Amino acid sequence: MKIKLIRASRYPNIPLFATLILVLWLTLVGVATLINFKLSNYIDLCLFKRFTGYPCPTCGTTRGIISLLHGKFIEAWYYNPLVFSIGIIVIIDLLFKFIFARTIKISFKKRERKIAWLFAIVLFLANWAYVILCIG
Repeated sequence: MKIKLIRASRYPNIPLFATLILVLWLTLVGVATLINFKLSNYIDLCLFKRFTGYPCPTCGTTRGIISLLHGKFIEAWYYNPLVFSIGIIVIIDLLFKFIFARTIKISFKKRERKIAWLFAIVLFLANWAYVILCIG
Protein backbone atom coordinates (compact mmCIF):
# COMPACT_ATOMS: atom_id res chain seq x y z
CA MET A 1 0.00 0.00 0.00
CA LYS A 2 1.33 3.42 -0.98
CA ILE A 3 0.06 6.67 0.45
CA LYS A 4 0.88 9.90 -1.39
CA LEU A 5 -0.11 13.53 -1.27
CA ILE A 6 -1.05 14.63 -4.76
CA ARG A 7 -2.05 17.95 -6.22
CA ALA A 8 -5.80 18.36 -6.56
CA SER A 9 -8.25 21.01 -7.62
CA ARG A 10 -9.45 23.18 -4.74
CA TYR A 11 -12.97 22.88 -6.09
CA PRO A 12 -14.10 19.32 -6.84
CA ASN A 13 -15.86 18.68 -10.14
CA ILE A 14 -19.25 17.50 -8.88
CA PRO A 15 -21.77 16.38 -11.53
CA LEU A 16 -24.99 18.38 -11.77
CA PHE A 17 -27.19 15.32 -11.12
CA ALA A 18 -25.34 14.63 -7.86
CA THR A 19 -25.86 18.21 -6.75
CA LEU A 20 -29.56 18.04 -7.60
CA ILE A 21 -29.99 14.76 -5.70
CA LEU A 22 -28.24 16.22 -2.66
CA VAL A 23 -30.38 19.39 -2.76
CA LEU A 24 -33.56 17.32 -3.11
CA TRP A 25 -32.56 15.06 -0.22
CA LEU A 26 -31.66 18.02 2.01
CA THR A 27 -34.98 19.68 1.15
CA LEU A 28 -36.94 16.52 2.05
CA VAL A 29 -35.01 16.11 5.29
CA GLY A 30 -35.52 19.78 6.14
CA VAL A 31 -39.27 19.64 5.52
CA ALA A 32 -39.61 16.37 7.47
CA THR A 33 -37.60 17.82 10.37
CA LEU A 34 -39.77 20.94 10.45
CA ILE A 35 -42.92 18.83 10.44
CA ASN A 36 -41.50 16.65 13.22
CA PHE A 37 -40.73 19.70 15.39
CA LYS A 38 -43.89 21.68 14.65
CA LEU A 39 -46.53 18.93 14.62
CA SER A 40 -44.81 16.27 16.73
CA ASN A 41 -45.50 13.81 13.90
CA TYR A 42 -42.72 11.43 12.96
CA ILE A 43 -42.11 11.14 9.22
CA ASP A 44 -39.91 8.24 8.19
CA LEU A 45 -38.03 9.05 4.97
CA CYS A 46 -36.35 5.63 4.70
CA LEU A 47 -38.12 3.65 1.98
CA PHE A 48 -36.11 0.53 2.79
CA LYS A 49 -37.38 0.58 6.38
CA ARG A 50 -40.91 1.37 5.26
CA PHE A 51 -41.04 -1.66 2.92
CA THR A 52 -38.99 -4.22 4.88
CA GLY A 53 -39.48 -3.12 8.48
CA TYR A 54 -35.69 -3.13 9.01
CA PRO A 55 -33.45 -0.07 9.07
CA CYS A 56 -31.17 0.47 6.10
CA PRO A 57 -27.38 0.73 6.53
CA THR A 58 -27.59 4.53 6.62
CA CYS A 59 -30.54 4.82 9.00
CA GLY A 60 -29.73 7.23 11.79
CA THR A 61 -27.72 9.54 9.55
CA THR A 62 -30.21 12.40 9.68
CA ARG A 63 -30.52 12.14 13.46
CA GLY A 64 -26.73 11.99 13.63
CA ILE A 65 -26.37 15.17 11.57
CA ILE A 66 -28.90 16.94 13.77
CA SER A 67 -26.95 15.77 16.83
CA LEU A 68 -23.72 17.09 15.28
CA LEU A 69 -25.35 20.45 14.65
CA HIS A 70 -26.26 20.54 18.34
CA GLY A 71 -22.67 19.66 19.30
CA LYS A 72 -23.55 16.17 20.55
CA PHE A 73 -20.73 14.16 18.96
CA ILE A 74 -21.17 10.99 21.03
CA GLU A 75 -24.89 10.91 20.25
CA ALA A 76 -24.13 11.35 16.53
CA TRP A 77 -21.68 8.43 16.74
CA TYR A 78 -24.36 6.33 18.47
CA TYR A 79 -26.87 6.79 15.63
CA ASN A 80 -24.60 5.44 12.88
CA PRO A 81 -20.87 5.02 13.62
CA LEU A 82 -19.76 4.19 10.07
CA VAL A 83 -21.55 7.09 8.39
CA PHE A 84 -20.28 9.44 11.13
CA SER A 85 -16.69 8.23 10.63
CA ILE A 86 -16.84 8.44 6.83
CA GLY A 87 -18.42 11.89 7.10
CA ILE A 88 -15.55 13.13 9.28
CA ILE A 89 -13.00 11.72 6.80
CA VAL A 90 -14.79 13.38 3.85
CA ILE A 91 -14.94 16.73 5.67
CA ILE A 92 -11.22 16.54 6.51
CA ASP A 93 -10.41 15.65 2.90
CA LEU A 94 -12.50 18.55 1.55
CA LEU A 95 -10.90 21.00 3.97
CA PHE A 96 -7.47 19.68 2.99
CA LYS A 97 -8.34 20.26 -0.70
CA PHE A 98 -9.68 23.77 -0.11
CA ILE A 99 -6.76 24.87 2.08
CA PHE A 100 -3.75 23.11 0.54
CA ALA A 101 -5.02 22.00 -2.93
CA ARG A 102 -3.83 18.49 -2.13
CA THR A 103 -5.49 15.16 -1.53
CA ILE A 104 -4.35 11.84 -0.15
CA LYS A 105 -4.08 9.04 -2.70
CA ILE A 106 -3.90 5.47 -1.46
CA SER A 107 -2.71 2.87 -3.98
CA PHE A 108 -3.17 -0.84 -3.38
CA LYS A 109 -1.58 -3.81 -5.03
CA LYS A 110 -4.03 -6.37 -6.44
CA ARG A 111 -4.01 -8.61 -3.35
CA GLU A 112 -4.19 -5.64 -0.97
CA ARG A 113 -7.18 -4.29 -2.92
CA LYS A 114 -9.08 -7.55 -2.35
CA ILE A 115 -8.29 -7.43 1.37
CA ALA A 116 -9.34 -3.76 1.55
CA TRP A 117 -12.66 -4.57 -0.18
CA LEU A 118 -13.25 -7.48 2.17
CA PHE A 119 -12.51 -5.25 5.15
CA ALA A 120 -14.89 -2.56 3.83
CA ILE A 121 -17.68 -5.11 3.29
CA VAL A 122 -17.20 -6.54 6.79
CA LEU A 123 -17.29 -3.02 8.28
CA PHE A 124 -20.43 -2.21 6.28
CA LEU A 125 -22.21 -5.40 7.41
CA ALA A 126 -21.10 -4.96 11.03
CA ASN A 127 -22.40 -1.38 11.00
CA TRP A 128 -25.70 -2.53 9.49
CA ALA A 129 -26.04 -5.21 12.19
CA TYR A 130 -25.35 -2.52 14.81
CA VAL A 131 -28.02 -0.25 13.32
CA ILE A 132 -30.57 -3.11 13.23
CA LEU A 133 -29.84 -4.39 16.74
CA CYS A 134 -29.15 -1.20 18.66
CA ILE A 135 -31.21 1.47 16.95
CA GLY A 136 -33.77 -0.25 14.74
